[in-house]
Amino acid sequence: MHPPIQNAPCWCPFKGRMPCSDNEPFEALTAAVFSARFNDDIVRDRWPAIRQAFAGFDLDRVASWPDGESERLLAYPGMIRNRKKIMATLGNARELLTGPKNLVCLGKSIQLKLITHAGAS
Repeated sequence: MHPPIQNAPCWCPFKGRMPCSDNEPFEALTAAVFSARFNDDIVRDRWPAIRQAFAGFDLDRVASWPDGESERLLAYPGMIRNRKKIMATLGNARELLTGPKNLVCLGKSIQLKLITHAGAS
């Protein structure tokens, strides 16, 4: 069992646990994108709509969407209407899909590096 994530710099939908599927790191990354320079409470309140708009963060599905899908996402009820955040999410899905095949392992590796780095301070 991995230790809970502590002191995250932004709101994360996993409440202190490590992601357990390849879609969950994508969702966590999207939460960071939408939380950046934005009120975490608003992001948290709108997260169910954002999650639904992005097909439950199905990485394969979202990565296949063309940039034009941003218009539908911008109009989606409850969406935070920030074109840059939406385009970043679409681009991140494509990048994650072409990157390491096991994002859970990648996430665990990053967490271990963060814990090691935090312990060195």
